[in-house]
This record gives sequence, structure tokens and C-alpha cells, in this order.
Amino acid sequence: MMKLSQFTFSQFLLSLLGWLFSGASLLAADTHHTHGAHVHGEAELYIIYEHSRLFIEFTSPAINLIGFEHPPQNEKQQSALSHTKQVLAEGKQLFQIEPPHCQLETATASAPYIDGTPSAEHFHPQGEHPDFHASYTFNCQANTKLTTIHTTLAAKFPGIERIKVLWIAHNQQGSTQLTASRTTISLN
Repeated sequence: MMKLSQFTFSQFLLSLLGWLFSGASLLAADTHHTHGAHVHGEAELYIIYEHSRLFIEFTSPAINLIGFEHPPQNEKQQSALSHTKQVLAEGKQLFQIEPPHCQLETATASAPYIDGTPSAEHFHPQGEHPDFHASYTFNCQANTKLTTIHTTLAAKFPGIERIKVLWIAHNQQGSTQLTASRTTISLN
């Protein structure tokens, strides 16, 4: 029997959360996206905590973060695009974890239209709109029982009205919605 690594298993769980969250059909003809409908003002956050590793995945329509959904048409828009990708890729300032026994290990972000052209991953001629994606992995001290995660995503990006959150931690699962005034996820 083949053993899955923790990372592979966590990636599977994140994908499963995305599928459950979107209500997608396993038999859908177009399987390159597992997230739900692109809704302006809404973003998605998936959290998994297992074996002292915390995985966070964030997805948002571009309009929520940069104010437009087309290739940058001037230097100001190109700068907004690059700056947003950089903020998402840094990640450390976006999440405060309690208790604070976790260190950011990796942070990656992808953005549409980098260098002024649509990327193959994010441009969809069928009328779909471009999204930003970011993934974070934290290493936590052994036996850490996470209680809350606070995020500054809505404060940094005022175009986000609501963040739909799904989480799995401590053999429990839950969901919540965050707003500019409600920024803390309780993992109890």
C-alpha cells in the first residue's frame, strides 16, 4: 500500500474542502477549477491543521484586490497588480495565530496578467474572471492546540466584503464568514 506524504494528504484535503465548499459535481465536464462561482466582494479561505502543520489557502477575484479584472492598462494598474502579489506572497503579516507557536515556512501567490499579459492559468476566454491565489504553510511546535487565527486580509483589501472560511483542525471541522469587522476564526 502506498503511503501519502503529509503534504500530499493536506493538498488532497484542501482540494476536497474546495469541492465541498463550491458544491461542485464530481462529474463536472470542466475540472480545472474546484472553487465556486466567482462573486465580487467575496473571497475564500481554507484552513487545515494536522501533525503540527498549518495549511492556509486563499482565493479571491482580482477585482476585490486590485479593483479591475482586465490586463493592466497603465503603470498604476501594473504596480497595483505587482504590489498585491507581493503582499500575498509575503503572508507573514496577513495571519496572527494563537497561541503563537507557528512559523511561516512557505508562502506562494499567483496573480493574473503578470507582465501585462494574461497567464494561461488565470485567463479563461469562456467569460470566467481572473482570480488571485495564495497558499501558506506554517510549522507549529509539537502538540500545539491552535485556538484562533486572526487575518488582516479584509483590512488590506477593502474590496473584500466577505471571506467564506472552511477549516479542519483538532479532529473537528467548521465554517464561518469574516468581514472587515469580524476578522478572527475560532478553531473550537
